[in-house]
Amino acid sequence: MEEKTKIKTQRQIILRTLLSLAVFAIFTVGATFLWFKVKDASTDRGIRGGVQIPLRKGLNVNEQVFEKTFSKKNLAKDFPKSEAAKNVRVNGNIGLNTSFNNKNWRLNVVRSAGDTLKLTLADIQKLPKT
Repeated sequence: MEEKTKIKTQRQIILRTLLSLAVFAIFTVGATFLWFKVKDASTDRGIRGGVQIPLRKGLNVNEQVFEKTFSKKNLAKDFPKSEAAKNVRVNGNIGLNTSFNNKNWRLNVVRSAGDTLKLTLADIQKLPKT
């Protein structure tokens, strides 16, 4: 009697193992199929272009959720200058060397194909700080 129970248990273990391997294989094939479908999808060339359309749709859904969840009235807290750090840690010196020519430097903001906004450093410095 005990021998039959052991055989039955072993068969159940083998069947469950095969079932789990089959499910794993199906999920692997499905994930691979979806990966290639998204990877090879055409890209959205709009103002926020360069992203595959299925991914862009997911990003748009996230954006809608967070626009409804968070308030645009909650801005980052402003601190008075008296609370600013006295000894500011320098995080690199790129831009501090004297060979940088800010007269020829431009920031190119591509709004759409053929519509590029070119800003100088002076233009950026004129923008409001908050």
